[in-house]
Amino acid sequence: MALQVTKSMMAALEQASDGAFQQAAAVLSQNREDLREIMQEKTAGKIAEILGKLAANGQLSAEEAALTRMWIVGDAESYINAENDLNGWLEEYKRLAGVLRGFEGRDCSEQDAMKLSGILEDAIRTSYDIANFLEKKDRIAKFDRALSDGVDDDEREILVRVLNGKLRSAEY
Repeated sequence: MALQVTKSMMAALEQASDGAFQQAAAVLSQNREDLREIMQEKTAGKIAEILGKLAANGQLSAEEAALTRMWIVGDAESYINAENDLNGWLEEYKRLAGVLRGFEGRDCSEQDAMKLSGILEDAIRTSYDIANFLEKKDRIAKFDRALSDGVDDDEREILVRVLNGKLRSAEY
């Protein structure tokens, strides 16, 4: 796959405008979707075999389990492996909590209110970054726990439903 991202990313850095960064984000997002589709296309035959095996109550081999895992939580795992700033976000969150603590119980001037608004926006964005990271980490852990002792009937049904959904949808 020929990624088409660096030109947009470099333009965003050079222009330093919201529009340029939004355009780069759109290109990055499209490339991620294209990559997902290519990966699904390359492995769809194997997933169809896995679905047949699951429908026949068969046990998955280690390789089949790994492919199933990649299809279901591979996006989350790749993000967790690529993201390297969780500790930085947590430190920033603690710092922001300390700053906000200084505003608690006090009347704010208009200038303080505007300053507080910016701090709150930073805290909101940091909260979402941390939550996104932890949600992905939790998805991986839940998947691994669910399949750690083999696949029971309920898990089999869920796997079949999710894998079929991914096979049939460009949205997954």
